[in-house]
Amino acid sequence: MPQSGRQARRRKSCSLDRATGRQCEFAHRDRAPLANGVHRVLQVSAGGSSVTVDLNRAKRDVGIRFECPRNSLMSCIEHELFDDLLIGNYMRTTLFNVEALYPNFTPYVAKYADNGGAKTMRELGAYFRHYFMRDPVAHALRHLVDGSEMVLRAVLPEQSPMFRAAKRVYYDLMTR
Repeated sequence: MPQSGRQARRRKSCSLDRATGRQCEFAHRDRAPLANGVHRVLQVSAGGSSVTVDLNRAKRDVGIRFECPRNSLMSCIEHELFDDLLIGNYMRTTLFNVEALYPNFTPYVAKYADNGGAKTMRELGAYFRHYFMRDPVAHALRHLVDGSEMVLRAVLPEQSPMFRAAKRVYYDLMTR
């Protein structure tokens, strides 16, 4: 059944044209250094058309596809609010040989790049230094606690009385 002129215009206005496709590509290439080289292909689809951004040629079969309404996509790219798409219930996300979006994609794109303004590795380093300088003692203690926990987990069996005692002491200290 042929489409009417109005339906064809509506479909065209909802799809990604060359200019909007370039905007998608530039927005995601800006954040590419933050993706830790995990993803090869990032594909963005809207209105039946898609744009593929090749981020890492070494990983041929690894990637993510996002499908959402064009206007929502372009608004989020323009205002750097990609996390709004991630938390919304109207975007379909398909992972190709990727276990999850967290921890290698979501924090880097949504938190650090969009909200924190850190789009390069140098800017990300400045971002982390800024928060470290706000409370260096707390950061040092957090690293000590995390490191100690990892050592205990490696050395003590999880069901052992020593592990349970250490866990109880940890929770007592952390809730004070």
